[in-house]
Amino acid sequence: MFANEIYIYKLNGINEGVYKKLRVEGLTHCCWSSGSNPSLSLYILNKQGKPEVVQIRKFNNLEVITSQTTFFGSKEAKLLWNKTGSSLLVRASLEEVGDKKAYMGNDAALFYLSLDGRFNTPVNLQKSNQLHDVAWSPTDEHLFIAVFDFSPAKVMAFGKNCVPLFSFESSAFRNSVMFSKHGNLVCLAGFGNLRGTMEFWDVSRRLLVSRFVAEDTTAFYWFPDSEHVLTSTTSPRLRTDNQFKIWHYSGQLLWCVPFDQLLEVCCEPAKVGTFPLKPTIPVQDNTKAVKKVSAFRPSVLAASPDFINQTYSLNGLERLEASLKPCKQVRRVPGFTEPSSTKSKPKKKEKAKNNAEDVSESWPRSITTTNKVNLKDDPQKLLKNLRKKHREIVVLKDKQLHGAALNPDQVAKVSSESKVLEEITRLENTFNVVQL
Repeated sequence: MFANEIYIYKLNGINEGVYKKLRVEGLTHCCWSSGSNPSLSLYILNKQGKPEVVQIRKFNNLEVITSQTTFFGSKEAKLLWNKTGSSLLVRASLEEVGDKKAYMGNDAALFYLSLDGRFNTPVNLQKSNQLHDVAWSPTDEHLFIAVFDFSPAKVMAFGKNCVPLFSFESSAFRNSVMFSKHGNLVCLAGFGNLRGTMEFWDVSRRLLVSRFVAEDTTAFYWFPDSEHVLTSTTSPRLRTDNQFKIWHYSGQLLWCVPFDQLLEVCCEPAKVGTFPLKPTIPVQDNTKAVKKVSAFRPSVLAASPDFINQTYSLNGLERLEASLKPCKQVRRVPGFTEPSSTKSKPKKKEKAKNNAEDVSESWPRSITTTNKVNLKDDPQKLLKNLRKKHREIVVLKDKQLHGAALNPDQVAKVSSESKVLEEITRLENTFNVVQL
């Protein structure tokens, strides 16, 4: 591409000269689709108050426009084809809003175009103009995932004709989405100015597989086997602690190589079918390592075999510690009466703390009892109630993954997740209801 013109050459006949040529005024960016009969997408930046244009043209007839869309306020755009070349996503960056830059970074809009021009529409991002990342599935031509809205960002999976399918609910901060080579797993991560938390989800089952942290990550790549990932800290983004790490998606760190200065590292590609697809592992969370607390052993009795072989209860340990503490010598001043010790305030504080803990432990029961409504007559309300219950289950699972203890009612609620998802799917298929 040069000066509003595109020159096309034959791969085995470059010396023969230009094979095809296309000239479009205002052309700033183009992108080819994959396949034996590729299509060409063009981004045209107009001036003098005219809207920006994205066009799709087939290679066999570049003069004919098969599909196009227009929008205002865009200075650049990223064109993303799906694996078959039947659909195109346009990520338009709106750098200026009313002659003023956006406060929380560049605004963005997402548009969907079909190759035949029958379905061209903006993607429903729930009235948000903050788009962090979007990616197509490498195996499903209709599936793509978008990360949008202010932090903590929302992550939504879309299907055919931009229909919302599933929301990846989580308490982690995320701004990036990366599919594995087989499309069975997707990594939702928070890089850049975020901590580096990576979540791996099973796309078909819509379940969280693992979660762990790779701090100071500047680059991320999937290996062709869809089991291992590569993270790196490179220069000049970060001048210190340059290194690359190889992980299993379960969270196990397999290899770490440090460098004084690392500029770039990537994975070697492989042909499709070289690595077979393997089943995913059970759910686990490695963000916090659980340390085993050992019993207290006083230094006086550390070498005693009787003490080592004996098991003490908590109260016994407390009594043993108290018996080993030396007596505190109090200096007494003649003529001075020592004030009586007031332990009422600490008791009140401790009692208030215990009451607060009791209230915090009992909050799911109060919520579940107040939400009991007869919704048999209205499937919309029943579906809304089930989705709310599933969100509560996701929150409880997240607490459980972080080591929090759940009461029996909460454990029962978590175990009912599969039934809730089946009921949601049944209602959506029966009444053609989707999550907007």
